[in-house]
Amino acid sequence: MAECLVTTLKENVEDASLLKLGEMTFRLGNNGTDLPWFTFRTMFSANNYAAIVDGDGYFTDSTGTQNYGKEISFPGNRDVRVSSPGCKIKLYNKYIMSTLSLHGISEGIDLDDFSPCTGLVNLLLNDFSHKNTVSGKLKSLKKCSRLTSLILYNADLGGSSINDLPNLSNFINLSLAGSNVTGNLSAFTGNTTLTRLAISRTDIEGSLAGIPCQTIRFVGVGNTRVSGDLSLFAGNTTIDSLAIYGSSNVTGNISSLSQCTNLQILNVSNTAVTGDTSSLANLTKLTSFDYTNTAITGTWPLT
Repeated sequence: MAECLVTTLKENVEDASLLKLGEMTFRLGNNGTDLPWFTFRTMFSANNYAAIVDGDGYFTDSTGTQNYGKEISFPGNRDVRVSSPGCKIKLYNKYIMSTLSLHGISEGIDLDDFSPCTGLVNLLLNDFSHKNTVSGKLKSLKKCSRLTSLILYNADLGGSSINDLPNLSNFINLSLAGSNVTGNLSAFTGNTTLTRLAISRTDIEGSLAGIPCQTIRFVGVGNTRVSGDLSLFAGNTTIDSLAIYGSSNVTGNISSLSQCTNLQILNVSNTAVTGDTSSLANLTKLTSFDYTNTAITGTWPLT
C-alpha cells in the first residue's frame, strides 16, 4: 500500500507524494490493442467522480483526438481513456468504488490498497506485461464481502489461498490464471452462480465436483492439481470452453460430453481421459479440440 500520513499536528505537510485518506494511484500501461483505459463505477452512480492525471498525459476519448485536460469529473459509471501508456492516475475516493477495471498496468498495485473498499463488487487488474505488477495477499480483500468478480492474471499473490476470499459461494467470475495462488475448489461449495473459472497454471487443488459443473460456462484449470471426471459436465448445454489439460487426475470418457452442444473449445491433453472422437459428432460448434497424449482414439475433425 502507498504511504499515507495521518497526523493531528496543526501544521501543513509539503509533500505532494503522500496520499490523503481515500486516495489511490495507478499507472496505466500498454494493453496491446487500444489506448490505455480504465472503468470506474461507484456505489452511487448518480454522483460525479473526479480523477486527475498526475504528471504527463491527459484524458481523451476512444479515438485519442480529444484533449479533456488533466482533471475530469465524470458520472460514477464510465470508461475513461488516457492519451498514452505510462499515465499515472489518481482517484480521490476509493471508498465508494464498486467496480475498478484497469486494462493494462505498468506500475505495481498492492491488493492491500483495496482492503477498506467494502462496496467493491468487481475488480479487474489486467497485467498484459506478465511482469507481476499486481501483488499482495488475497486476505487483503477479506472485508470486500460484496465481491463477485475478481480478475488478476499473472499476479504475484505470494502463494495466498482462494479460501481467504470472501463470498466465494456467490462468485460469478474468478480468473487468477498464471498467479502464484493456492487453495481448494471445495471453497465453492454451495455456489450456483459461478460462470467463469480461470485458474490455469496455479497450485489450486481439489475436485471439480466443488464447482457448479452443470451451469458453468468457462472452465480453465489446466496445469493445476485439480481432479475429477468429465461426466460431471454431462448435459451442460451452456458451457463453451473446457480446458482441463495437464493432470493425470482428470479422468472420464469424452462421450459424456456428447450433449454439451454449446462447447467450442475442448482441451484434455495430457490427462487420463479416454474415448473415441466419433462420440463428439453432435458438437457442431466445437472448433478447437486438443487430445494430445491421451488414450482417446479417432481423428479430429471428423471426416
